[in-house]
Amino acid sequence: MGRIHSDDRAPFSNGLRLAREGQLAFPERFRIDVVGIGERVFQTATGLIVGSDGSPSFLDLAMQDVTDAQATHQQVRFMAYHDPLTGLGNRALFREQLDAAIQRARGEGGSVGVLFLDLDHFKRINDTMGHSVGDRLLLAAADRLRSCVRLSDALARGRNMDEHTISRLGGDEFTVLVPAVKKPEDLAKVARRIQNALVEPFELDGRQVLVRASIGITVWPLDGADSEQLLRNADVAMYHAKERGRNEFQFYASSLGETAMRRIELEGRLRDAAERGELELHLQPRVAAATGKLVGFEALLRWRDPERGLILPGDFIAVAEDTGLIVPIGDWVLQHACETVRRWDDAGLPAATLSVNVSARQLRGEPLAERLLAHAQAAGIDPRRIEVEITESTLVGGTRNVLETLQALRALGVRIAIDDFGTGYSCLGYLRTLPVDTLKVDRVFVSRITESETDRALTAAIVAMGRALGLRVVAEGVETAGQAYLLSSWGCDELQGYLMSRPIPEAEVEAYWRAQLALTP
Repeated sequence: MGRIHSDDRAPFSNGLRLAREGQLAFPERFRIDVVGIGERVFQTATGLIVGSDGSPSFLDLAMQDVTDAQATHQQVRFMAYHDPLTGLGNRALFREQLDAAIQRARGEGGSVGVLFLDLDHFKRINDTMGHSVGDRLLLAAADRLRSCVRLSDALARGRNMDEHTISRLGGDEFTVLVPAVKKPEDLAKVARRIQNALVEPFELDGRQVLVRASIGITVWPLDGADSEQLLRNADVAMYHAKERGRNEFQFYASSLGETAMRRIELEGRLRDAAERGELELHLQPRVAAATGKLVGFEALLRWRDPERGLILPGDFIAVAEDTGLIVPIGDWVLQHACETVRRWDDAGLPAATLSVNVSARQLRGEPLAERLLAHAQAAGIDPRRIEVEITESTLVGGTRNVLETLQALRALGVRIAIDDFGTGYSCLGYLRTLPVDTLKVDRVFVSRITESETDRALTAAIVAMGRALGLRVVAEGVETAGQAYLLSSWGCDELQGYLMSRPIPEAEVEAYWRAQLALTP
């Protein structure tokens, strides 16, 4: 009894007492200290053996160690609601907490504050120093955010602010929820505290890296009726802060008409970008993990704007999604991808697949399978040469027509891949029920497998899970030979990342490919 966890002794003892009386009321689980191992969790199954006089003579108690299974369950739940890189809450958790704070404030007559912050010039650091350095910078910035947003804040009217009040929405975007605001001006103090915390340089790879943050601020109910509107308006205010010179904070206000006009201008230029020939594809190779042989490419969209130069998707895809332009742009990508494959065949290159990212709007709003088939037939290629990549959030938020679209694609023989697996909702159940062929492990997991035992175990488990489900497993963001060795040893099918090649402008792909053919027999 002394080895049973102190919180579990009373229920266990009560179970013994009831067993003597001919009843079974053992706790289903209890914790016990195992010599030489430590605390473990056991699941019990019990039975009574009754003697000839009808009284219990023996208690049959079976105990199964379920510590590891319970830890796995907790890990899966953690993945669903947390950012895997920083451990902060993700978008799903933040929206839940913001909705709950609004509901509470509605009942109590209070206000809720949201700070939406973006690290200034983070893309430049990623491009010049590499994604691994960028990830370490995000980790360090997240630690400073935790330290400067105090767990017990005067703004919270005596309530403790949960650590998940700080969330990472993705990329270099973070949010801070202040669940009970006395007056909007107090949120400026939180914004200044955050910006002051980032003043000191970060030490990365022997270099001092300076980073600042632009912050947008909204207050419920002044700036939005629900969590979605609050977040959207905070994002608008954040971009206005960037336009004021960066390292600024800005409250949302209806006077931000200039920002809206600039967004409309961007939308107008983007609307005609395909017709003006400004859209282009850069292709990133995918190689077989076992042999290093090139097996395909992923098509990555770029916009070469005459005024702003080469624009990456992170700077214009959100506008395209919000305005519906993502549908015609996505159709252009499908058409161009089919034409690209045909040019490969005409050049006598080996048969390879080209994967294309497809948005949720394309899946829900148009006959995607029909469009792909039409483009493939016009180009004179087999549609099976195109692979469609979708995100986890598309699956989780999917409707009936999403499933119908996926089934129609499968009927054409088109392979379907889940992109960035593990960074959003970790929809493990969907993997068993939807027509999915490929699991792409996100680079956030891959980036630290040679350094972190936790990331190593988690990534190995994801690869094993994909293989157990009969899926092809592709690892993204492979940057070192050590990462490639581990992923290959775990049974990963394909690798993609800077170790093999950065994304290549389409015009340079043939030369790259022929050079690879000369290297690999």
